[in-house]
Amino acid sequence: MAALGAKQSVAVALDITSAKAALTDIELVLRGPSRGRGGGFTPPDLSPWVRIRMEGIRSHLAQYTHPNSITYGKWALSARQAAIGAGRNVYCARRFANLSREYIANWKVLPINPYGTWKQSMLSDEDLATDVREHLQELGKFITADKLVDYLSREDVMNKHGLDRKISIWTARRYLNELGYR
Repeated sequence: MAALGAKQSVAVALDITSAKAALTDIELVLRGPSRGRGGGFTPPDLSPWVRIRMEGIRSHLAQYTHPNSITYGKWALSARQAAIGAGRNVYCARRFANLSREYIANWKVLPINPYGTWKQSMLSDEDLATDVREHLQELGKFITADKLVDYLSREDVMNKHGLDRKISIWTARRYLNELGYR
């Protein structure tokens, strides 16, 4: 167990046989499924974000397991070379080493793209959007972003739609633009 405050090293190498097996598997994933008797392969359905990381893992494991590689059997140096090949820096080398270790531990786990999961407008909820439109119609021609902030800050509206925080004036302005107001 590491002492408090001590850095844990990501340079701890794994055995080459398990790395070779994982390399073979990851190459199959990147190649995609066979087209059958016609030959060739169907490209895998991977987002660019996932594909770049999977190729980084493949590059790292290839340099770690290939006997003719300068970094053969050297975990950290292989990760550094993979990062250099990808045009990246030391942080990327650490990520490749960690991702490779995770992939070897559980071959089924692919890096998941975090982008696009948390950037959803509250107006994507149709019930809330409908209530906001009705409230804006009640206001008539006296619509302002401040009034929208006040409406969405009301206790009954927050409870009804499960809102946990108030919106800013800038968010209210953006919502008004989304709804067609200017």
